[in-house]
This record gives sequence, C-alpha cells and structure tokens, in this order.
Amino acid sequence: MLAGAIGACSSDPVPSIASRSPTPTPFVVASWELREVQLPGPHDRAVITDVSPDGTLIVFRDARVYDPQYLLRAGAAVSPLAPPGHTPGAPVWVEMFGDGHRLLVQEQGAGWVYDAATNGFASIPQPPNATDTEFAPLPDGRIGALTGSRASFEFGGITDTRVWLYDPSSERYEQLGSRHDAISLISIVAGIAVLVDMSPSHDNSEWVVVVLGWDGVDRDLYHFNGSVQNFALAPDASHIAFSREAAGLGGNWLVDLATGSETRLPDGAIDPERGMRFSPDGTQVALIFADGHSEAYDLDGSTLTSIASPTVGWFGVP
Repeated sequence: MLAGAIGACSSDPVPSIASRSPTPTPFVVASWELREVQLPGPHDRAVITDVSPDGTLIVFRDARVYDPQYLLRAGAAVSPLAPPGHTPGAPVWVEMFGDGHRLLVQEQGAGWVYDAATNGFASIPQPPNATDTEFAPLPDGRIGALTGSRASFEFGGITDTRVWLYDPSSERYEQLGSRHDAISLISIVAGIAVLVDMSPSHDNSEWVVVVLGWDGVDRDLYHFNGSVQNFALAPDASHIAFSREAAGLGGNWLVDLATGSETRLPDGAIDPERGMRFSPDGTQVALIFADGHSEAYDLDGSTLTSIASPTVGWFGVP
C-alpha cells in the first residue's frame, strides 16, 4: 500500500491571503527541444537522466552508473535523492513520471514514489511472492514491475521472470503477458516492452524487444541482428535507435518499426553512460557522443540541433 506523502509541519507559518501566489497556469508542451544544462560544480559533466516538461526539476547523476542521484530544483540547491533507509554506496535509480513532479526511486530491489511537491517518499509494495523487483513508471501513472531471476550477458544464468502491472489507485497487482525470459523493462505508451536475451550463451548476439500489450497479446517488436550497444526505443514504439557492434563500429542507426526502413545516423562512438534518448513525444532522437558533443535528429535523420556538450536534456516548449 502506498503510504501518504510527507506534508509540512503544522507549526509552519501560514501565508496571509494577500501574500499567496495565484494559481499557476498549467504548462502545456507544444514541442520538445534538446538543451544544454548548466549544472553547478562539481557536477558540471554529470548525466542528465530526466527533466520535467517545464524545466523546473532536473534529475542527474555523476558520470558513472553507480554514482549517486541528485535533484536540482529551479532556484534551489542540489539535493541528493536517497530513499528511506538508503545504504551508502548502493546504486539508486530514478525515473520521472509523466506528471513532471513525481519520481520513481529504486534501490536494491525496492521502490518508492517520491513527490517533489511535498518532499515525501511513499513505499511501493512488492508483487506477489517477490522480494527483489525492477520497477518502471508508466505514462498513465501506473507502475510496471519485473520479478524473478535474470541472466546477464557477463555471467549467464537462468532467466525465469514475471511482468506485473501495479495500479496505485486500487493498490493491486496483475500479471501482464506470458513472457518469462525478460532481462529488463521499457516503459511505452501501448503497454510494457521487455528486452529478451535469446542467445543460448548470453553473449549479446540475439536481443529481441517484445511488447506486452494491454490487450494481453505479446508481440515481437524488433530483432537485433548481431551485437548492439546503446539502444533507445521511442515512447510510442514507432522507432528504435541503436549502435551496431562494440563502440558503435557498425554505425548508428534509426529504424522505422512500421516499415522496417533503416536510416544511418552520423558515425561516432556513443558515450556508454549517456547513450541515446528519444524526446518524450518520440519525434526526435538525441545521440550523446563519446567525444563530448550531443546532436538531435528528426525521424528522417536530419540534424536539428548540435550542442558542444554531453550534459543535455529534453525540455518542453510551450
């Protein structure tokens, strides 16, 4: 059960009616734009993982995957995003919900919903018979969950997973789809996508992206041919971007999943920590290159934006 968010103390001063600010005008996104983010030192080359549509909240971590996660609020200081009972040194994973003020925070198989408006953490219950779960925020506010043993490309192992859908309003889980071989979750509008390792020896030679639709039907979306690195799936599952071979030596590609047509994007090694990212509406894709610059492309491969920095994020434009 999701606990109530932490509110202000009753002793906090209450502003007078005259000093209360008017109701803010809702921020409506007309388009998305890749922008450089100026972070305060010593975070000036951090990895931006999420930006709220209005740009008032920026989630980032320092260069390495296992570095701590931070939240930067407009006009405020940087604050660490550490869930209750945080273990120092344990990796924390953070993703933003579509409402732009709630974050899904994960650490060591447990999950919380963090409300930036109240600075409160609410624990997410574990799915049935599970103690170690990977969670993913969905566009409609529900939460995807992956449980069970997962193989890895580095160490092999046995994969026997279940995919779940959690509805905070009803506080109930339901099992989604019939796949038992997922190694990670991907949130999309049409359901939940899972990455499946079909290679017998778990050698990164046969990845498949499968969509578990709301209609209960599992659908293979894309088979990667050969070794891939740094892939991203558009939120509407219309396109996929990826680098072929280690260090992208086989080129960077954008695939239209409805037609199967491939567009080659400019060559260049992709930063392994920053990778590729689609805009929230799926109409652009950003590549963050290892040489320290970033570029945004339209779905026909045309260059829209080039920024001489790897520290970038997608911002909504009203």
